[in-house]
Amino acid sequence: MRDLDKVDLAAFPSLTHFHMEDQLKMQALDLRPVSLSLRWMTAWNCKNLENLVGIEAMNALQFLWIGKTKIDPEKVVPRLPTSIRQATVAVREEARRCDQCAHRFARYSSGSVRR
Repeated sequence: MRDLDKVDLAAFPSLTHFHMEDQLKMQALDLRPVSLSLRWMTAWNCKNLENLVGIEAMNALQFLWIGKTKIDPEKVVPRLPTSIRQATVAVREEARRCDQCAHRFARYSSGSVRR
């Protein structure tokens, strides 16, 4: 489905994998309903997506890949949960380095983090 402005993940409490693509109206995604189950997430070409509500409480999240969104790596990386093993935040216009977050991760390059 395209042109959604909201996704209610509460309808899927056991969701482990989530891929969202081409949702141009979506501005925020509330992850709190799947904080205990979601392990893998991608968001691609959701050009107005700028907020992942509850990302810091994602106890099971291990892999996160975000590209072509308004999400700022400087704001989301410090909020990543300790369960994360790999995260990539690819920005639309240019790759940015998150100096503020370097102390949390062994490797950080062009918006990617790996523990």
